[in-house]
Amino acid sequence: MKQYNKELVYKEFRPVFPWFPNVDGFIPRTNILEHITHAMGAFSGILLDVGCGYMPYRRYIEASAAIDRYVGMDLEDATTYKSIKPDITWDGYTIPLPDNSVHSVLLTEVLEHCPYPEKVLSEIHRVLRPGGKVVFTVPFVWYLHEAPFDFYRYTPYAIHKMMKGGHLSVEELYAYGVNTQALMHAYAIWLKRSSWPKAIRFLLYLFSLPLIMLAWYSGKNKKIRDFKNNQMFSGLCGIAFKQE
Repeated sequence: MKQYNKELVYKEFRPVFPWFPNVDGFIPRTNILEHITHAMGAFSGILLDVGCGYMPYRRYIEASAAIDRYVGMDLEDATTYKSIKPDITWDGYTIPLPDNSVHSVLLTEVLEHCPYPEKVLSEIHRVLRPGGKVVFTVPFVWYLHEAPFDFYRYTPYAIHKMMKGGHLSVEELYAYGVNTQALMHAYAIWLKRSSWPKAIRFLLYLFSLPLIMLAWYSGKNKKIRDFKNNQMFSGLCGIAFKQE
């Protein structure tokens, strides 16, 4: 694997502090990036980024993972490009690539927008080579977004069911933003997205910032892998694979 490029992470897209403009996305963005870093060894050969948006992780993965080619794929009329177009487009159901043609897949915060997620996972299974891996994330605590194309929030049991329905095997699954962090995450979403006047929300942000930071640091390295009743978390990260 290529050398970990920490400077590239911090300069390009890692939120290093929950400033007011990014307070709602600080916990998920930080944990998604940590998961990609953790799973970097799963990327190889041709990497397909499904639902790539403006491809925020492209340069980091190209600089850090042992891949031959990165292919970003999204809808032709997606609203998240920010003037950066994907390498290929799809209709949200059928991937325009041959069978067994990619070695690895990145699938971050996409499945909640798929009305038939098992069909998408079956398509990923089709284009993925045997032994190829899927690095994925899904939200659990998040606001309604990209309406009307926001369909699901996922539990770990739903992930196992969907992956099995898509003929993929789960290798690893864990939750981030555990318990108190999940509470602070929901509060941070309210701070950023509420209809209250921005000035009042900003003052509340300043007043509560010590609590936000305390919740962040107290739960920074906590992950849930053993799921049971009464747990709360912000989202799920995992790795799945296509059996040989």
